Amino acid sequence: MSEAAESSGGVAARLFLGLGILAGCAATGPARAQRADQNAVTSAQDAFGTSAGNQTIGLYSMTDARGFSPQQAGNLRIEGLYFDQPSQYVNQCLAPGTTMRIGIAAQSYSFPSPTGIADLKLNTPGGSAGTSAVLSRGPYQEVGVLMEGQTPLSDHLAVSGCADISKGFLADYARHSANVGLASVLRWRPTAHTEIVPFVSYVAGSAHAILPAVYTDGASPPPLFDIRRLATQDLASQGWRTTTVGAILRETFDAQWSLTAGIFRSIEQDPRSFTEEYLSVLPDRTADHVLDVVPAVSSTSTSGEIRLSRRFGGGVHERKLELAVRGRRVNRDFGGDALIDYGTISLDDGPPPVQSVFATSAISLDETRQTDAGVVYEERWKNVGSVAVGFLRSNYRRTILDPASAPVTGTAAPWLSNFRLTLEPTATLTFYGSLVQGLEDSALAPTIATNRGEPPPAPRTRQVDGGLRYAPAE
Repeated sequence: MSEAAESSGGVAARLFLGLGILAGCAATGPARAQRADQNAVTSAQDAFGTSAGNQTIGLYSMTDARGFSPQQAGNLRIEGLYFDQPSQYVNQCLAPGTTMRIGIAAQSYSFPSPTGIADLKLNTPGGSAGTSAVLSRGPYQEVGVLMEGQTPLSDHLAVSGCADISKGFLADYARHSANVGLASVLRWRPTAHTEIVPFVSYVAGSAHAILPAVYTDGASPPPLFDIRRLATQDLASQGWRTTTVGAILRETFDAQWSLTAGIFRSIEQDPRSFTEEYLSVLPDRTADHVLDVVPAVSSTSTSGEIRLSRRFGGGVHERKLELAVRGRRVNRDFGGDALIDYGTISLDDGPPPVQSVFATSAISLDETRQTDAGVVYEERWKNVGSVAVGFLRSNYRRTILDPASAPVTGTAAPWLSNFRLTLEPTATLTFYGSLVQGLEDSALAPTIATNRGEPPPAPRTRQVDGGLRYAPAE
């Protein structure tokens, strides 16, 4: 259940100012409720996945698309630009909307990916002042409040600010959880052809009394159990702190030429965490109980992209040529876990005695460097269809630095191609098809692996898809 309230500089604006998120937000005159008009159903252009605020609709999301995770694969984008974020936490204050670029939704996207693209839309301020508040309750014991506002500072400058506080949002993961998200976005238009959008985002949260992760022995089916009734220690906890800053530049030289660029920096710092694991659960409800202690770790990533576009023609027949260069530089800690074995227990046992003696080991480092350069050519005929072909040359290098062994380096420099086609035999029917190649990250080694947290080399991926869309009415 959620409510969105519109205010003209009254209670909502005073609360917003009380948090110190955006000075001067309570401007006189009518205010626009930014979140009141959000609707994932009406904003969705297809069924593949759209989110607007805390509403989500569609088949896929940034963590689940055709059985894979676009976020783990490195397929996050901000306003269509390449963005690498080592953290799994995305600040709703910074990016209240997400569109999945997969299937027919990827037809207009220059450089699609086999796993799918999760394109984040920034909370960019408009030309009028406004404040809004969203209160939410449920499911289970979740409670949340989001307050935001925006205001023009001049004819060329506007700013937005947001605070998001939530509790109890991890019902199947931990008994207690809390998170705070803060963000501010600035929009500067020094000329009629130039727009610069810098932003800053901060997320901090924690989960306590984390429920045990349950793994089977790989041969026997597990017994039925309620995960929320499993015993857990109070020390089982996890925390996260993520800071993201960036800037986007849009420049239109004339009716044909345009430039879009973005650079982003993301830092995650996690304190020491404690998680419990029930390994090799058998039908008689017994399991091997292990406490995994992970030392404090951090991750940093610098990423960005530059795109230059040239349009030809217009009206009935339009052509576009686009050149792009993008890259990332990632340093990520992993490993160093201390494993405490409690022995064989039953799923119905109470919490074990608190273990206070443990020693973590040295931390390993993942260094990833990747630079891509590509070109896409597209032709579109109004009410007929479109065709596009693109090539991307990727230079990839990943080095694993383990204190106990020699560095291990893997490299790849493949050519990646994509081909897309649409046909519109009628105004209501569209046929589409595509062939997409990629070089995508895989999921990290799970906690039950001996190399827990270690990233495998990025594999080559490929997708062939096709289908039709029937839209009987507007």
